[in-house]
Amino acid sequence: MKYYAHGKLLLSGEYLVLKGARALAIPTRYGQSLSFSSGSENIRWRSFDFENKLWFEAIFGKNLDIMSTNDTESAQFLQAILLKALELKKQSLPCGKVEMHLEFPRNWGLGSSSTLTHLIAQWLEIDPYKLFFSTQNGSGYDIACATSTTPLVYTLKDGVPQTETVDLSPAFERAFFIHLNKKQNSRPAVTNFLKKGIADNLVSCISDITDKMISVQSEESLKQLMDHHEEIMSDVLQTPTIKETLFKDFNGSIKSLGAWGGDFVMAIGENAPEYFKAKGFETIIPCGKMILK
Repeated sequence: MKYYAHGKLLLSGEYLVLKGARALAIPTRYGQSLSFSSGSENIRWRSFDFENKLWFEAIFGKNLDIMSTNDTESAQFLQAILLKALELKKQSLPCGKVEMHLEFPRNWGLGSSSTLTHLIAQWLEIDPYKLFFSTQNGSGYDIACATSTTPLVYTLKDGVPQTETVDLSPAFERAFFIHLNKKQNSRPAVTNFLKKGIADNLVSCISDITDKMISVQSEESLKQLMDHHEEIMSDVLQTPTIKETLFKDFNGSIKSLGAWGGDFVMAIGENAPEYFKAKGFETIIPCGKMILK
């Protein structure tokens, strides 16, 4: 049996999606697969990176005790998800061999953990949102992206995920996604954000920007929306924008995606690829090659 989940990027609504803001999300062309073959009395888990190199392996007993592993921290994270999955499934997990294959570098932040969670849910035929919300502290938009084939608007209404498929405006065609050469752990960032009190008008404002992004007609208007979004979130997080921090001389607009400070940013502007290459950033992906259409 084989299962597949798409990676994800959040183009608008980062952080405030947790407070009910409408957020624009995209499934990516890059994802992760899980294959299972029944067999032994244990669960033998092997994970391969995008170069098909084994980076993680573990053997779990019938009660999901860790019998052996090459990475204790990763094994404990996986064990916690499997234990919750066992609780939700209300029956024993099948024993055998599990192989994971990732299609993107692990430091890209496209959802190695969220695709893992969704794949386990597919494999065990349980609700992926229940598994995600009981093991992780994000909004769940990445779970929505895992099986979506189009961009979507994601909203939490009274804690319940709502999705709406949308078409991305042609104005995004000149956008590039640039990796900042470091991985940002979103879990502590989300934990800190949830402690903040957020005014309802800020949630409404971000939702309005999301709706305008979907139907935006021109590149210039999209850049203005990106800048406005960055200004709002900079005030909310009390953190300078990524443009102020690293790219003051860029002739265009840059927007952080997801947890601020790492992973990908979205940029639109004059000579964008050449500018970022000159700054030492090698992973520069055009919109058309990132977004699943």
